[in-house]
Amino acid sequence: MESKNRIQSSKFFRYRLLVGSQEEISDHLNDLAVETRALKKQVLEICWYMRGSINIEQAWQLSIDDRSMIMDLIEQNIERTKESGIALL
Repeated sequence: MESKNRIQSSKFFRYRLLVGSQEEISDHLNDLAVETRALKKQVLEICWYMRGSINIEQAWQLSIDDRSMIMDLIEQNIERTKESGIALL
């Protein structure tokens, strides 16, 4: 199913390149760059907060749902740490 979604996504991307104006294409590529940077940051944050229990290769293989749940846990732990006054290393 995932390969079918990739093919559809690829067709959609090609179509946008073919029919879009130069400005629309540039905006779309800039949006993709921002999304890519945010994803890289999230993966690196997971690795850092997990203190080596998940390496970067494993973090890249996480599903969107898994990354989201891990980030929620990290945020909850940060809040608990702030409330308790314990230093977050």
